Amino acid sequence: MTPETFLEQFETFAEAPGGVAKLREMILQLAVQGKLGTQDAGDEPASVLLNEVRESRIKYLEELESAKLKVKGGIPESKTSTRRIKIIEPLPSDHDFKTPTGWKWVRVKEVGEVQLGRQRAPKYQNGPNIRPYLRVQNVYENRIDVSDLNYMNFSPLEFVSFQLRDGDILLNEGQSFKLVGRPAIYRNEVPGACFQNTLIRFRPYVPISADFSLLVFRGYMHSGKFQSVAQQTTNIAHLSAGRFAELEFPLPPLAEQKRIVAKVDQLLGLCDELAGRQESRRVARQKLVRATLDRLTSPRPGESPAPHVQRLQDHFDQLFDTPATLPALRQTILQLAVQGQLVPQDPNDEPADVLLANVESERARRALAKEIPNQRPISRMTDAECLYELPIGWVWARFGDLCLYIEAGWSPKCVERPRTGDEWGIIKISAVTWGVFNSNENKTLPSHLEPRTECEIRDGDFLMTRANTAELVAKSVVVDTTPPRLLLNDKTLRVDFPASVDRHYVNLFNNSSFARQHYVRVASGTSESMRNVSRENVLEMPVPVPPLAEQKRIVAKVTELLSLCDALESQLTQAHSASTQLLSATVSQLLTPTPETRS
Repeated sequence: MTPETFLEQFETFAEAPGGVAKLREMILQLAVQGKLGTQDAGDEPASVLLNEVRESRIKYLEELESAKLKVKGGIPESKTSTRRIKIIEPLPSDHDFKTPTGWKWVRVKEVGEVQLGRQRAPKYQNGPNIRPYLRVQNVYENRIDVSDLNYMNFSPLEFVSFQLRDGDILLNEGQSFKLVGRPAIYRNEVPGACFQNTLIRFRPYVPISADFSLLVFRGYMHSGKFQSVAQQTTNIAHLSAGRFAELEFPLPPLAEQKRIVAKVDQLLGLCDELAGRQESRRVARQKLVRATLDRLTSPRPGESPAPHVQRLQDHFDQLFDTPATLPALRQTILQLAVQGQLVPQDPNDEPADVLLANVESERARRALAKEIPNQRPISRMTDAECLYELPIGWVWARFGDLCLYIEAGWSPKCVERPRTGDEWGIIKISAVTWGVFNSNENKTLPSHLEPRTECEIRDGDFLMTRANTAELVAKSVVVDTTPPRLLLNDKTLRVDFPASVDRHYVNLFNNSSFARQHYVRVASGTSESMRNVSRENVLEMPVPVPPLAEQKRIVAKVTELLSLCDALESQLTQAHSASTQLLSATVSQLLTPTPETRS
C-alpha cells in the first residue's frame, strides 16, 4: 500500500479499535520519512541548508559565550572570536530508513543546541533572582502546562544558560519508559522562565524549523527510538542530553519542512475531528442503550414493554456493535430474569411461599439431627425493602430464608504456585470472581500440613467471596465440575441450599445489579481495593423468590440468552481484531523498510 492509498482510506482505518491513536502515530512517522509531503526539485537541498545552519551555529555559540563572559565581568569581545567549535563526527551509512532526494542525515546536535536543565537544590530556593522554572510535570506531548509552577534562584550567569526562548523544544529527560523524551515547544507561556534538569532543551539553530523538529521528536517517542537509547532504572527511564544529542536527525529542505508541518497539522486536525465524531457516536449510543434497557427493566406504571422490545430488536446491530456494549445487555437479561419478565408464569406452579415453608422445615430437621449448625434468627422482610412488585406466585424473602447454612474455608501459609499431580491446593479469590469457577487459580498446600477435608470443594457447590474489591466482593459461582483435592480458603463462603431451591437461580440474582447495590451498601472497609461482607450481610439480603419450576425456566432462558451474547461478543471481537490486524499490517508495510531500501 502506498501513502497515497493510505490517505484515501484514512477514515476507514480510523474506525479500527484504537485506530485514531494509531493514525496519529503513523502520521508522525510518515512525516519524518518524507512520505506525507511532496518533493520539489526546485527546493534548495538540505546540504546547502546545513551549511547555513553550521554558520548560524558558530555565530550562536559565540554570542552565547560572549553573553556569559559579559556577565562574569566584561571580558573583551576579542576573546570570544577564538572560541573553538568541536568537530562533529560523520554519521554511519546505515540509517533507520531511506530519505528522499534532497534530504540529509545529520545528528541532533548539528541542527540545534542541546542543554540539560539546572539541578534543583535547597540552597537555591531563596535568593535575589527568584524565577519560575519548568520541570517534567509541566511538559506533555505537544503541550506546556504552566498551571503548577515552581520557583528558585538563578544567578545572572545561570539565567544566561537556562533561560527559555520562544521556539525552544523541551523533552522529558526522566520519565516512564513509554513516555521518556515526551516533547513540546515552549511558546513563551511564562516569560523569563528557566528549566530544571528533569528536562532537556533543544534550541534549533536558524533557520531550522522548530515545528518540524518537534515532529521528529514526537515520532521518535512513538516509534521507540528514545526508548532504545534510554537507560532504565526501577521506575524511570533516562534519555540523557548526551545520548539525545548523538541521535540521527532526518533533515529535509527548509521549504519541504514547512510543507510537511502544514500537512501534519491538517491530518492531525482530521484525527481530532474523527475522534470527536466517534466520541459523539459512542455517547449517543450509550444513552440510547441505557434508555432502551432502563425502560425494559423499569417500565412506567401501566406501560407495556412491547415498544421497547421492538426498538431493541430494530436497532440491535447499532446498539451492540462493540464488545464494550455487551455488559449492559447481560446485566439487563439478569434484571429481567429476576423481575419475572423473561419467561411467562404458570398458574399451576407451586407458589414460592410453599417453597419457603419447605426450606424452613428442612433446615429445622437437619439442625435437630446435628447435620448443620443452628442458624441465627433472621428478621422479617419489610415493605420498604421490597425493591419492586413481583408477579403472582413470587414472594420477597431474605437470602437466609433460602439456604441451610454458610461456611468459610481455611487459609494456612501456602506455597506460591498452583498445585500439581496429587498435591492438595487451596483456591484463590480469583477462582470464583469472574462468573465461572476456575480451578487453576489455587496455591499449593505445604506437604507438612494435613488437609482439612471438610473444606474440599464438591461438584455443585455454591461459592462466593467475602473479601474483594468493592466491585467484586460477594461475587458467586456454581461449581459445575471440579478436580479433587481443592480446598476453600477463608475468604470464600460455601452456601448450602435444599433441593427445593435452584442454586443457579440464586446465583443469577446474586450477580445482578440489585444484589450489587446491597453489597456496596453493607460492605465494610475503607479501601476500594479490599471490602468485606459478613455472613450476616449475605443472610439479610432481600431476594425475589419465584416458584421452583419457574426458577428452572428462568435459568434455562438466561443460559440461552447469555450464550447468544457470548457468540455475539466473539463475532465482534473477531471483526475488531481483523480491523486491528489490517491497520497493523498497513503500518508495517508503510513504515518498515526492507534491507535494500535502507541508505
